[in-house]
Amino acid sequence: MSGGMSQPRLILHNYGLSTFSEKIRRILAYKGLDYCHVETPMVMPKPELMRLTGGYRRIPVLQIGADIYCDTDLIARKLEEIQPEPPIYPAGRELEMRAITELADRKAFFWAVQPTFADLLPDLPESFVADRIAMSPVFSPDAVAANGDHALDQFTLFLDWIERQLAGRSFLLGPQFTIADAACFHVCNFTRNSQRVFTKVEERPALSDWLDRIAGFAEGEVTAISIEAALDAAQESAPAGQGPTSAADPAVGKAVRIAPDDYATEHAEGTLTSLGTDTMTITRTDDRVGEIALHFPRLGFRLELI
Repeated sequence: MSGGMSQPRLILHNYGLSTFSEKIRRILAYKGLDYCHVETPMVMPKPELMRLTGGYRRIPVLQIGADIYCDTDLIARKLEEIQPEPPIYPAGRELEMRAITELADRKAFFWAVQPTFADLLPDLPESFVADRIAMSPVFSPDAVAANGDHALDQFTLFLDWIERQLAGRSFLLGPQFTIADAACFHVCNFTRNSQRVFTKVEERPALSDWLDRIAGFAEGEVTAISIEAALDAAQESAPAGQGPTSAADPAVGKAVRIAPDDYATEHAEGTLTSLGTDTMTITRTDDRVGEIALHFPRLGFRLELI
């Protein structure tokens, strides 16, 4: 960590265009955390990454040794645990932050992506477009053409809400950056890829200043490493711990699959070793890296017995 304090070696599997990766990159910058960057392919197949994730395909993924943290909700909470200061989860604001992040990540994300994607389509490789259609039909050219104008209208309403929320404030919930800002930032920032859409952001002065403020966070030390180096780091480690477990739950100790409940629903399989209030963990073994612990949030993920 910048400043000389020790921290676990953080490995972020991501790529530049990934909007959800930018959500985590801004949190890392705000907290001044150093990390290793692994450039991940933008499209499937991702065979080396799958050795770590067991089939889960979404990006970003945070790796700490043989522990793999999936989904930005859980990754952000893990970073808060590692580096509590400055906090991104102020006490007593749980429901507000949950409501804003769910709105941004599950609704506004698609409102921003569809019109932006429409403008990017002519220049995108066919393989990328086909991959995104496989993730969700909302990314198909037909869906983008049919829904793009409506999505932009909805996105504009979202921008108006942010503009009003920022009146007299530096950040959405007050003077400090929080997870709510990170969630809304990555959605708005992605529209830089379409000047037509990003103009809607630039027309709102408080929102535009807020966006620049967050984009300007100074990053810690970022070291690029290969996927092979990341696999070696997993092979040389053992899962650190499984977290809270409800031994009474009949699924604990059983073979299960876990998958997102909305889109990109490729699943991971393993033995359920932990089922807490907010998180769940499975362990699995790969012939390249050995035993891996995969950690997921419960919100937004489906758990099924195999």
